[in-house]
Amino acid sequence: MSELSDELGKAILRAFLKAYNAERDASFSLDHLLAKSNDASCDYHFVDPGDGELKVQVTTPHGDADFRKAIARDHAFLEKLDMAIKGFRVGGVCITLSGTPLPYNKKQQDALVSQTRQVIISERPVVHHRTTVLERLDLCARSKLLGRYFSSVEIVASGDAAAPPWLILCPHEASGMPDPVTQVEQSYVRKSDKYRSSAHDLILLIYSGTIPHDTDQVIRMRSVLKPHLRHFRDVWAFCPVDSTDWRVDCIKE
Repeated sequence: MSELSDELGKAILRAFLKAYNAERDASFSLDHLLAKSNDASCDYHFVDPGDGELKVQVTTPHGDADFRKAIARDHAFLEKLDMAIKGFRVGGVCITLSGTPLPYNKKQQDALVSQTRQVIISERPVVHHRTTVLERLDLCARSKLLGRYFSSVEIVASGDAAAPPWLILCPHEASGMPDPVTQVEQSYVRKSDKYRSSAHDLILLIYSGTIPHDTDQVIRMRSVLKPHLRHFRDVWAFCPVDSTDWRVDCIKE
């Protein structure tokens, strides 16, 4: 769980305890969290005088942190580009950028924003509903940086010059977006193989921060875990729905 910040860890715990207490009629809170546990297998150890002990281990699926980092990078790029083209009163266009994963380096990303902005400003169609498509060869002719990161840039005039620009990023890596159900099963198997029967008193909380799962996926999670041996006391799936809301589901008990 080392890739999660202390703030995120506490947010996860608050949401989990709220769901756990509601389902099990318990009253655990962060006030019951031990500063140090004698059990090295758990990340968090709660002791409530009325409800007893709660040992929680939080895990994230392999690759999930990389996807969260990539999503944050792409979001930052689009925010910068949006501000850059709005500063030139560019409106009424839908811009689709297709290509390879964007650079993490801030200097390179800022240069890419600047050169992409110049292409959009110079190539945007002036006739409503017209489309301009620049392929990789066209982009390479303008800049090696553009040709390196984008396979195509498509600019469509929407018909409303007052409308804010609409930016769409389609990196090739999007096709590898993980499946939450597969992530959960792989995480469970990995942890079960490691702890086996010694995990009998642990609650495994699987945090997937890439994309939120829905009710149908929770049903599938329960189905794929059903044949597996029950090594953990409980298994819960956790994901952020938005910046303030969380989804927590018990998927194996």
